[in-house]
Amino acid sequence: MKKKRIRFKYMDFIDVDIELKQHYTVINGDSATGKTYMYEVISQYALENNSDDIICITLDNCLDSTSIIDKIKNKNEAIIIIDMADSIFSRSPEIKEFIEQDRKNYYIIMSRTFAKMYTELARPIISKNMVSIQYKMDLVQ
Repeated sequence: MKKKRIRFKYMDFIDVDIELKQHYTVINGDSATGKTYMYEVISQYALENNSDDIICITLDNCLDSTSIIDKIKNKNEAIIIIDMADSIFSRSPEIKEFIEQDRKNYYIIMSRTFAKMYTELARPIISKNMVSIQYKMDLVQ
């Protein structure tokens, strides 16, 4: 399986560098650990640059699960970022089911408690000018 990387400079002072090692990466952590901040930086960059390779899903834009699934199913090697995944998946289980079967794209699933289903767990790394992730397995080594 090849790795996928998001790397860009946002607003001339925030470096974003995220390497995805698998199709599913769960960023988990308590409130105020940087998950939503990371989502907002990446989604704003994708919006401002008309990126077709990055799809951002949060409660605000997830009102119709069919349109979300339709948006994803024709993509190949796109990066789909889901903030507040716990709430989205409980409200729209069909999105969760689709994602679990999709092997064409890469997912960053941001959650407080959803991590039990996935093996690639990571935590956000936020500093004054850097946004990244650290895989929990890397923390053990």
